[in-house]
Amino acid sequence: ATGTTVRSAPGQGVGVSGGLYASSVFVDEDASGDNPQTNTVIIAAPGSNKRLVIDGYCLTIAAGAAGSYGNMILTDGDAGSPATGNHHIVIASRAQTTVPFVLSPGSSFTPIGLAENSALKLTTTEGSGQLYIYGVIYFRTIDS
Repeated sequence: ATGTTVRSAPGQGVGVSGGLYASSVFVDEDASGDNPQTNTVIIAAPGSNKRLVIDGYCLTIAAGAAGSYGNMILTDGDAGSPATGNHHIVIASRAQTTVPFVLSPGSSFTPIGLAENSALKLTTTEGSGQLYIYGVIYFRTIDS
């Protein structure tokens, strides 16, 4: 409201809540024929006048053998032909060893809003061997 002062303790952030809460979706793509895949829906499009907001994620990605590698791309709608400069890429990673790599943005993450009525989709490639992806994505559905 006009004229309202907002204060927080030193070092603390200020947040505004409109009663919204995050939901989560589990991701488990492994060696049982899950990869490679193209434009697999991870979170369905929410419908007209709605959009998804990605609030965070914690994903682990690894290849199946020391010389194996693979790519993972989460997109706002269909992946098309992902290339440098594309704007619809939400999360991208590459694995090139059996050592798991954790993708987690931490507390500095800025929520990512997808286009209206757009699904979050997964596309993976395997250059050699197999690709493993495991984790969770946190999201909200909001009015556009």
